[in-house]
Amino acid sequence: YTIDEDTGLHTGQSNLPAGVVPQRWSEKGNYYAFVAGSISWTDANDAATGLQFLASSGRLVTITSAAEQNFLTDSILQSLRNSHFNIWIGLNDVAVEGDYRWVTGEPFAYSNWQPGEPNSIGDQDDYIHLVEDNGRFPWNDRSNLNHDGYVVEFLGPFAFPLINNDTDAE
Repeated sequence: YTIDEDTGLHTGQSNLPAGVVPQRWSEKGNYYAFVAGSISWTDANDAATGLQFLASSGRLVTITSAAEQNFLTDSILQSLRNSHFNIWIGLNDVAVEGDYRWVTGEPFAYSNWQPGEPNSIGDQDDYIHLVEDNGRFPWNDRSNLNHDGYVVEFLGPFAFPLINNDTDAE
């Protein structure tokens, strides 16, 4: 395409809440962000799928490897260490107790359960969250109560903003 001089082309629209800045994990190429706020798992799931970043739709994070868990702990969640926050992720066993499923349908092959979990108390602990524990974020099953936020993941493809075609710019 040819763009006339002094014409700006804008792509990659986003509708993220103020202060939310996704970070890219080079190993997977996806972007991740923590979104704070008192929210249930079902509402977090709806909210995540409604978010856009660089024209890519969001979803609750799927943590499919120790490397991805470490990336989240060391970057996205680093500022939340020692916060005692509970943070929703995209895993649940709503359909069949004990049969954990990612919101994307990806295979459930990696887990990082907190000792003694999952415990499925009262068959209502169907939703999985990260529980901050001395700077780590192991997993716990929980009922659909409000927690401190969620991690959203953006898979791409991404539409990066293009620069302005102003040849007279100083």
